[in-house]
Amino acid sequence: MDHELEWLLTEDKEHPKSITPSKNSKGYVRIHEAKGGRKMPIAAMEDTHIENYVNMMIKIMEETKRSALYEVNDNIDMFEMELNGTQKMDRETALSRISFIMYNLEPYIMELAIRNRFDYISNISNALETILGRTKNNNKLKGDKDGELLK
Repeated sequence: MDHELEWLLTEDKEHPKSITPSKNSKGYVRIHEAKGGRKMPIAAMEDTHIENYVNMMIKIMEETKRSALYEVNDNIDMFEMELNGTQKMDRETALSRISFIMYNLEPYIMELAIRNRFDYISNISNALETILGRTKNNNKLKGDKDGELLK
């Protein structure tokens, strides 16, 4: 280990405010839990597994946003909602769910960046911009007048 970085991982009298990982920590390791409860480090996952997981989470966020923005205009819409199993969701619940998913996606997207999978990251950026209500060349959020969930 680089001597300059070694002090970050130990606590001693010379560096009393240094960062000390917990006794069970093995450094920066984020764990993925599969459907069956099997756990593995995200770093050990195949690219396609990570991408499929991210795609699934994006679909859940899109459906969450759609449910929160869904407005019933007439009986046909009510019938369509029941037929598709769509449930109206209040904005706060949707915001909370989308925020939670985005927070949990960060280590997966970081792993893809470490693996130089910027082509994939570029492909999903439009979907994430739409979900979050961001404009293409502007990091600001769109307002309600644009019909977006997030302000």
